[in-house]
Amino acid sequence: MKKSAENGKGVKKKHTWRMFIASSKEGIEYAKAIQLVINRKFKRKVCEVWNEGAFKNGKAYLETLEHLASDFDCGLAVFTADRPAGNQWAPSYNVVLEYGLFLGAFGRNRTFVLREDAKGKVLEIPTDLAGITLGEFSTSEEMGDSERSEAVKRASMEVVKLLRDQPPPNAEPLERIKNNWRDHETLSREQFKLFSFYGLRDRQDDASPGWNERNVYYLWADPLGSSIQARVMPNAKGLEVEFQNRRARFPGNVAIRVSKLCVPVARSGSFRNLRFRAYIPPGSPPNVWLGIRVVDALTTHWMYCSEEGKDNRLTVSPGVRGQLFTIPLHDSNSWKPFTADGNYCYHNAIPDFSQILAVVIEVGTETSWRPGDDPGKVQLKDFRLE
Repeated sequence: MKKSAENGKGVKKKHTWRMFIASSKEGIEYAKAIQLVINRKFKRKVCEVWNEGAFKNGKAYLETLEHLASDFDCGLAVFTADRPAGNQWAPSYNVVLEYGLFLGAFGRNRTFVLREDAKGKVLEIPTDLAGITLGEFSTSEEMGDSERSEAVKRASMEVVKLLRDQPPPNAEPLERIKNNWRDHETLSREQFKLFSFYGLRDRQDDASPGWNERNVYYLWADPLGSSIQARVMPNAKGLEVEFQNRRARFPGNVAIRVSKLCVPVARSGSFRNLRFRAYIPPGSPPNVWLGIRVVDALTTHWMYCSEEGKDNRLTVSPGVRGQLFTIPLHDSNSWKPFTADGNYCYHNAIPDFSQILAVVIEVGTETSWRPGDDPGKVQLKDFRLE
């Protein structure tokens, strides 16, 4: 999680919580007041109260509650004196049920209760909550509106403090992906999900003593008759990739970790360029073309392309040792989302190359679009980010 500069109020972390607030109809005014305090303290919309669209027509009550975990990171139940229970009062059955579902979905550290302290009304709570610290706010008839408001504010600030002490709900990139999903009207009707497509025929040759699996993220070949294999060259910092693409099928590719021990992170802003060298070894057909994809901080695969949106194919010249290629990461017009792999559904409008999860090299021979048919071999080395 990235840290933001202090704003003079002691806030050091950037939080991206999403909280669902449950209350009875009688307690809705308190739920709204709690929402207002928490949203103001985090300077964004953190809370959603139950009557703001979570329960849509046609969806069963329990079905909606079961999907809370995919939409929210934490829950707060407002217990108010809603119904008599012998000589005491008790919160609504629904609010108690929702609290139990919060516990199952978010765990005890991300489930909160604020309880009304109504003078003259002893509020009964479930025995399972015995020993759990509950925040309280007073609502006696003698109190004026401003006093009640201040009581609710004090109780809400306890929740703010507890949230700030919690680790963030997700790594920042994943949280941004979820926000992109929430902002997309069509996608947000579905449950949040990520996918990655690795193909049905992955083959890695580890017979060479120079093999080092940390360099290779994955290999992919079209399952209908194509193949690809890669080995680390013992005396060079690079890979030798051998491929056989079946005619009229998709090109094979190898995904490379630019840094084999960690994900490269730009010191400021985004990386500007990717550089690497390529060479066609003796015995390989002379025509080798490369396509470039880069996996950004949001796990989206971006295809290197021309301004017209056509795939850029890099031609490896035969006989040239260590041919240098420079790929401009800083020019967003040179990239388009790759729709068959990675996080295509929830990507940003432009690449986020502040982190580079992997570089994907498509390999093939000359064709009218992406690298294409026939067998070949190519050596790739000296990958570096600038």
